[in-house]
Amino acid sequence: MKTKYLIYLLLITGFILSSCREITVKTTINNDGSFTRVVTIRGDSADVIKTNLPYPIDSSWAKEFARDTSDSTVFICTYTRSFKNADALNTEIQNDTSWRRQIKRDIEISKRFMFFYSFITYKQVYKAANPIAEDYHEYLNKEDLLWISEVKTQQTKKDSIRYDSADARLWKYWANALVNYIMEDLKRGLGQLEDPGLNDFDLSMYRDSIAANVMKWSDGKFEVAIDALVIWSGNPEVALLHDIEPPIFQDLDDMNTFLGTLIFSEKYTLEAEMPGLITETNSTIMHGNTVSWDL
Repeated sequence: MKTKYLIYLLLITGFILSSCREITVKTTINNDGSFTRVVTIRGDSADVIKTNLPYPIDSSWAKEFARDTSDSTVFICTYTRSFKNADALNTEIQNDTSWRRQIKRDIEISKRFMFFYSFITYKQVYKAANPIAEDYHEYLNKEDLLWISEVKTQQTKKDSIRYDSADARLWKYWANALVNYIMEDLKRGLGQLEDPGLNDFDLSMYRDSIAANVMKWSDGKFEVAIDALVIWSGNPEVALLHDIEPPIFQDLDDMNTFLGTLIFSEKYTLEAEMPGLITETNSTIMHGNTVSWDL
């Protein structure tokens, strides 16, 4: 998988050098809790009209398309829509049909009063998008997660060494998780076959061989593990695992695809403009009454 991601990264880098776009999602909150959301895309004329955006957009959004007055090679496409409350936008997000629907996203806008002042709270939460059920604590600690998520940035050679160490542990965790998933899927599949010729089949004998090949297999479909098991065991009846419907590795293949898509999803900037003085935020970027996050 790491090889695949490195190849993807090279391809994506080449694509970005020749054609890229900047996406900003800005939410302007009003005093009554209603808000306007504007999605702005900057890039060449072909890129800005692509509909693979961080949030679902339909015909109910007002669309504008224009050339950047400061750079004739750049085009700007904006989508604008006003919402009475956060529930309306959350409903749209829940109806998202893209791969992003697998990421839990919630928006909350609340209002409270204290003496002569009113306080509006804007909260947007992204739940952790890790579909891997395997416990990571044996491999990764809290500091590792800070480096991997780039909350801690690499500024010195020592930082780079620390990041590489966390990254290596991450891939070790992922490889071990894949082996466990493959073993579980194979065991379940062998049980489904109810083949007398496989009654004494000892799957545990091949765990090390699976571990040695798992990252290579993750470049494609995991059904290649069945063919490998046929060769290692010398038992042709193992190939019957290919005939099981749905395929025994379907969920694992889907998870692998989702993680690849998530890792290389298009980055964008999320902005929030409040109707008054901002008294508290977890953003590190603030200009007046506007804060932003790079996602």
